[in-house]
Amino acid sequence: MTQTNPTHRPLPRRTLRIGRLGLAGVISLAATTLASAGPTSEWSEQVWDAAQAGDNTRFSQLLTNVPPSAASITPSAELLLKSFDNNEQYRLEKIEEVTAELDEELAGADEDGSIDDLTLSQALVTAIELQILMDDRDTFFADERIGRVMAAGVVGATKAERHPHPATPAARLDPARPG
Repeated sequence: MTQTNPTHRPLPRRTLRIGRLGLAGVISLAATTLASAGPTSEWSEQVWDAAQAGDNTRFSQLLTNVPPSAASITPSAELLLKSFDNNEQYRLEKIEEVTAELDEELAGADEDGSIDDLTLSQALVTAIELQILMDDRDTFFADERIGRVMAAGVVGATKAERHPHPATPAARLDPARPG
């Protein structure tokens, strides 16, 4: 699910994280221009440092506590924080939805755990989507369902290498293969 910009180039799915850094810079710049010294410039530097370090907790705390000298950006900071909360809620809901989809796909596995080619393709796509949505890589790879999909993917790839479909480039290039 990518969005497009006016130049018709796909925008990455994880624009939220990049957006936080970019918006922190804008807020930092705005706050810095409000006062060149004192608590506002110190605050804006802290906002920038938190965003640059990826410290979302600190970043949110700073935007929640805008100093009085930068009060003019308080409504923008509140709107930004609300947007982050909405995006996080949507991400969590989407994780539940994609996880349920993966469960359905894996429910169709044979008794020996093997998965047919089409279901395997769908499960791999779903697993990738889940990985994109999840923040913690270790938690993602620790999930037994992901292990099942990966193992089935290895079996499927090995099978495809041994017996390529006649329409694949490898099969067409092999002169010893009839077809």
